[in-house]
Amino acid sequence: MTTPPLPQDVIDAIVGGNRIEAIRRLREAARIDLKTAHDAVEAWAEGRPLPPLPGLSVSSSALSQTAASLLPDDVLDALRGGQRIEAIKRLREATGLGLKEAKDLIEACETGATGGAAAPMPTVVSGRGAGSGRLPGALLALVVLVALAAWWWFGR
Repeated sequence: MTTPPLPQDVIDAIVGGNRIEAIRRLREAARIDLKTAHDAVEAWAEGRPLPPLPGLSVSSSALSQTAASLLPDDVLDALRGGQRIEAIKRLREATGLGLKEAKDLIEACETGATGGAAAPMPTVVSGRGAGSGRLPGALLALVVLVALAAWWWFGR
C-alpha cells in the first residue's frame, strides 16, 4: 500500500519554510501524534519516503482525476474490468508512452480514496483514441502530467 501524498496546505507550509505550521496542519488533517507528523514533514522536506500515516486519506487526488480524464475509453474499460496489464498495453498503443510512464499513469488513476485501493474510474473522455484528431494535445497533457508525477515522486 502506498502512502497518500501530504495535503497541499501542508506542502505549502513546508515550501514556505514553516515546518512547525506544516506539522500542526498535518496533525490536524491526519489525526496523528506529534512525532509521526514531525517525521513525515521532515521526510517530505528531505525527499525521503513518507512514514505510514494511518489517519490520512485522500478523497480524490487531483492527479488521479486529471490522469483519468486523459485516458482513452478502451483504457478506462480495461481498468474497470480489473485488467491492469491490458490497460497499460492499450495506453501505450494509444499514446506511444514507454512502459514505466504508462504504468505510473495507470497506478495514479487507480489510487483513490483509500490511498492505494482501486477507485471507480470516471467516464469523462470520449473519442480520444489513436484515431482522434485531438491526440497530440492529449499526449502533450499526458506527458506534462507524467513529468509532474515524476517530479513529485523523485524530485522532492
